[in-house]
Amino acid sequence: NAATSWRDKALWLLLAASGIRMSEARNMLLEDVLPDEQKVYVIDPTKRRFQPPPSVLMQPRFKGREIAATYLFPPLRQQFFSALEQYLKLEYVPTAKPGEAKFLFQYDEPTRRGLPLVNASDTALTNSFKKAARKANVPLRFDGREYTVHSLRHLYGVYMLNDYPVDVSNRRYGLPLTDVQMLMGHAKISSTQMYARAKRDRLMQKLEASDQALLHLAPQELKLLPVAIVEGLERGHD
Repeated sequence: NAATSWRDKALWLLLAASGIRMSEARNMLLEDVLPDEQKVYVIDPTKRRFQPPPSVLMQPRFKGREIAATYLFPPLRQQFFSALEQYLKLEYVPTAKPGEAKFLFQYDEPTRRGLPLVNASDTALTNSFKKAARKANVPLRFDGREYTVHSLRHLYGVYMLNDYPVDVSNRRYGLPLTDVQMLMGHAKISSTQMYARAKRDRLMQKLEASDQALLHLAPQELKLLPVAIVEGLERGHD
């Protein structure tokens, strides 16, 4: 909500909802997004029917991605397509030249408005995100550093691996490691494994809750614990 343009809001929502790389988003064309079906595809620029500019071909942007389809999780999916609609309606400049690649994200500065964002520097895009995060009073990371646009990709990895609802009735959360690897386009599964760190935190919470239960806490004290943990303890005692 602290974004200063619909372009930035749509871009950041896309990164968070799909986990794609910033370089992949910058290379995205208008035809890669299907609003009616709420689908987004990541296409290798070397496989396009037109010849990409040399600056695109020179940069290793699509390492490890085996599938073009992405998965955007709700409600960020709906928020992205809503912001995208406003961006295309109010800020996007249609490409006039026939046969020219229609890049989805464009510069919004007056002097470069309408030019593709594909060659924008990571530094400039990161600084814009940091400025918005400060405006929104987003807390610093645990290590005291600021979040960056790449943090949105980490958000996706942590959520899909640890908290994505697989079977809510049986309290099963988190997709298999290999599935998340494919969704994020990691060449090595070790890159995906790093997102499993949140599971250790939940394990510690469960162990602490078990300790408190073994100490015969009163019912009103157990109510202070997270509901999911309390229900798990109750099933264990049964």
